[in-house]
Order: sequence, then C-alpha cells, then structure tokens
Amino acid sequence: MMTAAWVALGPAAHAAAEPPSFAWQPVMAEGQEHVTAVGRSVLVSLHLNQNNSPDVHGLETYAMTPVGLGSSNDSRPGLEAALAFNGNVRENASLALAAAVHANILHRCGPGDRGVRRARFAVLKDAERAGILLEGGYLSNLAENTRIHQTDYRARMVAAIAEGVTHYREAIRK
Repeated sequence: MMTAAWVALGPAAHAAAEPPSFAWQPVMAEGQEHVTAVGRSVLVSLHLNQNNSPDVHGLETYAMTPVGLGSSNDSRPGLEAALAFNGNVRENASLALAAAVHANILHRCGPGDRGVRRARFAVLKDAERAGILLEGGYLSNLAENTRIHQTDYRARMVAAIAEGVTHYREAIRK
C-alpha cells in the first residue's frame, strides 16, 4: 500500500477564519506536471516502507540533497552529487517543510523517529517547489502495520501533515 499526493494551499488557507484548504491527488514522478500546475503548492509524497527486519519502524522524512553533498544513505557521493536538479532551487524551503511536517507527525501520531534525511529521489529531483517524501512507517513491523491499518491513525497522520504544512507556511511568512 503506497500513496503519493500533492498538497495545494488554496486561497482559503490564508483567510483568518477559514481552515487551510488542501487538495490531494495521486502523483507519481512522471505525473509531476500536476504539481507544477498548482501555483502555491508544496509537494508531499507519502509512502509506506518495508524492511527485511521486522524490528525496523518509524517515520522518515526526506528533503532534496544539496548539490555537492551525499544523500543520507550514500556512503560516498557519486557523480549525481555534482549535478543540479529542479529540486535544488527550493532545497532550503524543502528542508524547512520537512522539519515542520516531521515534527508535527511525531507530536500528533507518536511513531518512532528515524529522522529528517536528504535524498535525490526522482519526485524530489523534479519538484519545482518545496517538496518532501515521507516514509510514514514500516508495513514489515507488526505493531506499525496494525496502526497504519487503523482509520483513525491514518486520519491523524493526514491531519498532522496538513498542520505541519500550515506551520511551514506561517514560518516562511515571517
């Protein structure tokens, strides 16, 4: 079970009495045009992970790796580290978004914390706005798998993501 989504903050997001307005649609790397077509959007690509060890669990949040640096899981940067991608234009904003959303999910949902990391995943390389990839948990971990399959947990996770995006938006306005 893997889901990818984009989040768009519409005009209602900035009206004082109105809650943020979010639009969720399936997006894959080749569907990036959906994201670039929405002017004030951020990219939130949500995935569920799997591992050979059933003990591995927790939330991982990825933002675009800066040019010249290795990604979090790279033992040594390769040729790709020297290249700039569309996603590098907003790499600082993406890291701020990752921190806001990651912290909010930890606070609201309480999964294990595997940290905010850097990567050059296709969906992040091609993003023309702030973007993150969330690994929302491990289906290979029995406790986490059980939690992920609970409707109220998924609803809390979605609400935590939306609230994290709102915190990010408020922070960049200051």
